[in-house]
Amino acid sequence: MYERTNILAQALPNGSCARPMIKGACPHANACLTCNDFRTTIEFLSQHKEQHKHCTEMIDKAKLNGWQRQVEMNEQILQSLEKIIDSLEKSDE
Repeated sequence: MYERTNILAQALPNGSCARPMIKGACPHANACLTCNDFRTTIEFLSQHKEQHKHCTEMIDKAKLNGWQRQVEMNEQILQSLEKIIDSLEKSDE
């Protein structure tokens, strides 16, 4: 993956983390999609689209149940996924 030793190269199911070691441990709990250090490629586009679909379903369920915090958290992830998907689709043109 990464040959540089100053990167905390963590493999993720849909990309990788490129957090510089100087920043220390990642402060996010399963929030890689909203992290500036997240990296992905076109090979993961279908996974991002599937996660987008699942995230939308989670938001809908949370709204129905009045779970505002879950709505807020998942809307942030949804926005990140939309940016990622848009960027990957444009790079594939």
